Amino acid sequence: MIRRLAVILLLALFCIACGSSSDDYDTSASRVLPRGPYSGNEVGPSPVGAIPDITVRDASRSRDILLTVEYPTRSGSNPLIIFSHELGGSNRAYIGLSSYWAGNGYVVIRPSHGDRGTFETQSEGDFQGRVRDLATILDSLEDLERRYPELQGKIDRTKIGVAGHGYGGQTALLLASDPRVQAVVAMVPETRGVTLTSVARPALFISGTRDPAQTAAEPFTLAPAGDKWLIAIEGARMPAFTGRYEAFTEAQAREAARNDPLLDPYDNRQQQMRSARVQNAMLRTQEMFGIVRGSALAFFDAYLKGNAEARTALENFKDRRGVTVERK
Repeated sequence: MIRRLAVILLLALFCIACGSSSDDYDTSASRVLPRGPYSGNEVGPSPVGAIPDITVRDASRSRDILLTVEYPTRSGSNPLIIFSHELGGSNRAYIGLSSYWAGNGYVVIRPSHGDRGTFETQSEGDFQGRVRDLATILDSLEDLERRYPELQGKIDRTKIGVAGHGYGGQTALLLASDPRVQAVVAMVPETRGVTLTSVARPALFISGTRDPAQTAAEPFTLAPAGDKWLIAIEGARMPAFTGRYEAFTEAQAREAARNDPLLDPYDNRQQQMRSARVQNAMLRTQEMFGIVRGSALAFFDAYLKGNAEARTALENFKDRRGVTVERK
């Protein structure tokens, strides 16, 4: 009898530990995501058109740059955002960002960089090659409008922003010295080769405390004062910046296993708890992704469209769960 009670007690302690073993997970899988123009959880007011896999030519390097353009189909001229992807990644991984921005009134161009090797093997020439990709796109805007009539009159060339993630954040910061660029969003940027003290343009730094490439608040700290912002998201990792929730598939698999009648009841309980944690983690990642793309939209609206309400919205991100906001 004593042995049985001991086993029951151990099982109870195990369940309590599993139920509260991590602060990384939302404890309410049914939590409603925030709504509103800068929540990052709702589509924009304009339908989005896309021109995939087109090229522009950099004759000086004998290089064709592959890119995708997304644009609001509603009439009118729109600011431009050029987005640079992570090292060794793909421009296709960020469609959740670009389509959201396009639906909210931006033409978004996502180039595909010809990266090779690891970050440690990248040279100054590699850094500048990426910057040259973006500069070539800026040089080619008139040509793009001529080649693709659906873009004619869509791009306001006086309102240009650049954004990037990781190594792409470094690329965006390096392009900040281009006089055609008015605003920069750098998501957990690499900073090797970047003279942060010379970044004079308005800049938003978005950090995630669990992204492997995280450089904490150092880029924001080193950048000169004047329209510089830091959005720090507790627990954010790579999917929070791409919107790709691979954990969702895993959660589905675990849910299927939970309903398997051949499972031992004790193992079944473990499966249920693991499945719940994965689902909660997926929901939290979705919420963080909304913070990323919503805060970037607010920043671009503030500095490319001159929207005062957007600046207030950017400040109010401090009220979102796990988010701190700094400005200087």
